[in-house]
Amino acid sequence: MSKLAVLALTISLGGCLFPTDESSAEPAPDALKSPSVTVGQDKASDGLDHDVIRRYMRRNLPKIRSCYEEALHKNAKLAGSVTTTFEIAADGHVVNATTSGMPDVAPCVATVIRSIEFPKPNDGASVNVTYPFAFSS
Repeated sequence: MSKLAVLALTISLGGCLFPTDESSAEPAPDALKSPSVTVGQDKASDGLDHDVIRRYMRRNLPKIRSCYEEALHKNAKLAGSVTTTFEIAADGHVVNATTSGMPDVAPCVATVIRSIEFPKPNDGASVNVTYPFAFSS
């Protein structure tokens, strides 16, 4: 990044490019803090390896984080957890996705979960999954 771009970015964020000493340096504005989404331990019936489920969930974390970020615009202090329960059908599609917790975030998370297409379960039977998420900013 060029010096001019750094200067423009620093000024637009209201920061000081050259603090006189460590005590005068201001912490980054709250707007720069990245909201955190922590994935808990899943519970799943047999048929699909837990690592495979976790990999597909992690691929969709940006969409799930977006659900939380959208809710933060309405309530900057919003934090909590959402537990999702869903079924991966024999063809890999998600059916019967439900959520609990954080009413401002949970419906969006359920929509993201329903959009995920997993690999087909090994034995051709459906897989029931419970997956928790913790949100903080």
